[in-house]
Amino acid sequence: TSIILMPNGGSSWWIAPGYPAYVIELTEKVADAFKVAPGRRGCGGWSMGAYGSIRLMEEYPGDFASWTGILGLLDFPNSDYPERDNHTVPSVFGPPQQWPRSNPMRDASALRGKRLWFATGREAFDFRMNVAFHKKLDELRIPHEFETLAGAHVFSVVAEALPQALAFHERVLRGVDAH
Repeated sequence: TSIILMPNGGSSWWIAPGYPAYVIELTEKVADAFKVAPGRRGCGGWSMGAYGSIRLMEEYPGDFASWTGILGLLDFPNSDYPERDNHTVPSVFGPPQQWPRSNPMRDASALRGKRLWFATGREAFDFRMNVAFHKKLDELRIPHEFETLAGAHVFSVVAEALPQALAFHERVLRGVDAH
């Protein structure tokens, strides 16, 4: 049996005050009710949800064993990218001097020992961010699976990648695909 929680992140980017703790509390309540150990829990998302879930994984590494991201902003905020390869930084990130602490690249080493899978579209504005994250994980020697698909930052790419993301969690969390 699989249990999937899909909390509404709204415009929180999963980092707004109280939101990460809310997601962890919700996860723990459901996990306790269904007797799901941390080693059998995964998290993931697409776009802002991929960003927020990887940050959650970095902040609470003991709570999840696997992560999947689709079209994630994985080197964000980062003003070094040109506008066509970037996203406007929402106010939840605070002033520019605070942005670096929110970039998933900063805490990528916290992902050691986790199972990671992510995908993006070759024409997506986030493509360069995903490639940079892939290279960062390689540099840190953190095993992961990274795929590029045809398409932009659009739902059709999510629809194509989602079955792969769910299958990845299924394999990893059932122990069929140990590394």
